[in-house]
Amino acid sequence: MNRFNHYIIEGIDNIGKGTLINKLQNEHGYFHYVHYEKPKTLDMYKEMKNPEKEYQRESFEEGFKLLCGESKTIFDRFHLGEVVYSPLYRNYLGDYVYDMEKTIQANTLFDTVLILLYTTNYGILKDDGKSFNVQNQKKEQSAFIDAWRKSTFQNKIGVNVYNPSTHTFKTPQDIYNEISYFLTRD
Repeated sequence: MNRFNHYIIEGIDNIGKGTLINKLQNEHGYFHYVHYEKPKTLDMYKEMKNPEKEYQRESFEEGFKLLCGESKTIFDRFHLGEVVYSPLYRNYLGDYVYDMEKTIQANTLFDTVLILLYTTNYGILKDDGKSFNVQNQKKEQSAFIDAWRKSTFQNKIGVNVYNPSTHTFKTPQDIYNEISYFLTRD
């Protein structure tokens, strides 16, 4: 039986987050799905010093409220993306999200799992015309790993989507199997 009500799936573009989310929903049933994308510059924020940061801050506040609620939720990327992408592409620091982590209820930390997908073989990376510069993805991944390590969430698992012993990329089932023990243990 799955003991988590909330999943946060983090990682660079095209690493398999969506595929893992589909697998989780197929195995564990319905979860409210939230996909965080790059910030929008809304008219109401245009007069502010940094409209993207204000948009992001408010969106993460709402996301953390979801984590404190009773609904089952899966986040396709969440607050750690702010730590990674804001200094690289938006000219501000996103580490304010760590303070947000600390403000959520302690019991929320127990029913939330933070999963980081990463790779040690960059052959998987490609420019899909929608993501950030492929050449920067190594830098992005390194920042995701650092942010994941710094996160105060107690339930964390990192999964290398590449199997160095066989020189192949893991199947979605292999990745799910790797995390399933973590998801079901007492």
